[in-house]
Amino acid sequence: MQFVFIDEQYDTGERGSYTAIVAAIFSENVINEFRREFVAEYAKILHPTAQENNTIHVSLPVLHGSDFLPDYDDDVKIAVFELISNLSVKYNVKFIRTGYYDKSLFFLKSKPNAKRVGFCIHNLDYCLTDYFNENYIYLYELDRENLDKTDYNDNYIINRYGQEPNLSFSIDIEQRLGRFYCNKENYCMYMADVVGHWLLKSDNGRLRDVEFVCGAGE
Repeated sequence: MQFVFIDEQYDTGERGSYTAIVAAIFSENVINEFRREFVAEYAKILHPTAQENNTIHVSLPVLHGSDFLPDYDDDVKIAVFELISNLSVKYNVKFIRTGYYDKSLFFLKSKPNAKRVGFCIHNLDYCLTDYFNENYIYLYELDRENLDKTDYNDNYIINRYGQEPNLSFSIDIEQRLGRFYCNKENYCMYMADVVGHWLLKSDNGRLRDVEFVCGAGE
């Protein structure tokens, strides 16, 4: 099974403002090992003498791509950047960034951002259906109030499928087991946030016409 951690983005590109989501995809076989190693190495970077003094730091700073460790020097930031990059390659974490220019969703002009996020999530469904052939779940950092405005209704599709099994769907809904929530302190969600910000900055804010797929180490 795959765990798909989702973060949202709002920015302006060469054709105006856009709404996007970034997904960090972890296999169930590596997610625990990734988290254990990330926490251990992250703590060593921030507190290099902690082990010598037999000290445990139970609280580590939350990582945000747009405001990355503001209280630390550049050498520490670079070391954490390298840690994220190296572990993404080691544990084969995959990233997908997909979205829409807001003007292309003109019929949602007066609607809240969460409505556009819902369209991005549908597009991610299409991407993942072609990307791998196994079960997956979505994990959101989105707060409950905003998520309820996305019009992303799992039960509508599932109920139709259960009662009309001969219907043809472009998304294999049997693979998508549901959506769940995690807080900003989730270490896998850090990957979606930080790498998503890298993708945004590396492309100068541009959103591609098709889904942007980035494979770690490729």
